[in-house]
Amino acid sequence: MEIGDLVHLQFLNVVLNCFDCSDGQLLTELAKSIGRCSLYRLKVEDMMPDSNNMNFLLNLPSPPKLLRYLCIGGTIDRIPGWVQSLTHLVHVEFWWIYLPSDEIYGALYKLPSLTKISLDRWCCSEDELVARTDFKFPLLKVLSFVPDEGTPQVVRFEEGAMPKLETLVMYFHDKKRSLEGVEHLTSLKDVRVRGSRDNHEMGTAVIQLKEENARRHSSNQFKVIVEYE
Repeated sequence: MEIGDLVHLQFLNVVLNCFDCSDGQLLTELAKSIGRCSLYRLKVEDMMPDSNNMNFLLNLPSPPKLLRYLCIGGTIDRIPGWVQSLTHLVHVEFWWIYLPSDEIYGALYKLPSLTKISLDRWCCSEDELVARTDFKFPLLKVLSFVPDEGTPQVVRFEEGAMPKLETLVMYFHDKKRSLEGVEHLTSLKDVRVRGSRDNHEMGTAVIQLKEENARRHSSNQFKVIVEYE
């Protein structure tokens, strides 16, 4: 029996542990099978960095239209075009994709049901991850950013971006990172930052967040929650 024969399968977790096998018969057949399932959750992880395995996702003949949760963890040439057709997608999680910020946000910002984005290690290939003015995200409420390795050094929000964002989670760990443009996030209700007590950049970010909060009208203020490692 093939995965595609399990037409009522709702959750599929694929873990790859091979090198440069994206053109192999197994992954070709897997790509065909995924679209035949009634998946609500799809998680594909590549345990071999820079192995070029995840590109098989670019060629799904028929993507799972009912998908609510998608996790892509591994280097890939771009966000698959079919992701933009997932009208039921609520939560997306990326790690190790190592793509420019416009590629990441640009593939997601029109999704009508997306409420949460989780960006983990080695997501962004640039020094800045920028939410541009055009990236409206009609329902996005939560942005969780856990960059324990690699770039970016700056997480920035332009005016008009993510107008409905309520929760921002930023892990500093021991890295030099900064938040810019939080004043443009007019719907914020809480900001959570986490890192070591001696992380100067995190301390600066906390001060800036509290200053921004003090400038706001009481009806529009947000909580600043600090967690030390």
